[in-house]
Amino acid sequence: MEAIIRVLAFLCVLLGSTGVGYSCIDSYGKKVMQTEQILQILIEFRQEIQYSRIPLPEVCRELSLRSMEPYGSLLKEFYHQILCRKGENISHLWREEIRKSGKKIVIPPEVRTVLMQIMDPIGYADSEMQVKKLDQHIDKIQKSLQQQRENQENKTRIYFSMGIMGGLLLGILFL
Repeated sequence: MEAIIRVLAFLCVLLGSTGVGYSCIDSYGKKVMQTEQILQILIEFRQEIQYSRIPLPEVCRELSLRSMEPYGSLLKEFYHQILCRKGENISHLWREEIRKSGKKIVIPPEVRTVLMQIMDPIGYADSEMQVKKLDQHIDKIQKSLQQQRENQENKTRIYFSMGIMGGLLLGILFL
């Protein structure tokens, strides 16, 4: 009877550690997916500024309707803040909304830095300068996304292997 309990405990530890590995894989996948979403939003934002020339609040409202969470609600709330707090610094309002979003936005630090700086040229520069600055941000995010994709396969293997190996090691120690 005691042997059966030990084997069951070993299997539970092994399954638990494998689950931790899968959780890490899923977390990294979310980072890649959210970075892709940011890139898509920036490309659309750039196009709206360059071709449509509609006001910033309307651009944010339109993008909020087309964007997936957490960015849809972020843009919607930013839109409301622009309307409610007219005259305030747009860049400051944007950073405030990103800080409020907190843990819902799961992205690498370098992408978060770019995300915080997106609204810096808006309202202060002409549309050409805004488009150039957005192109720079898009390039930075594309490079980060490419690096994330290259690392994703390796990290997936590492997380999966470490989960199984950690479970085996703990299981053997407990036997």
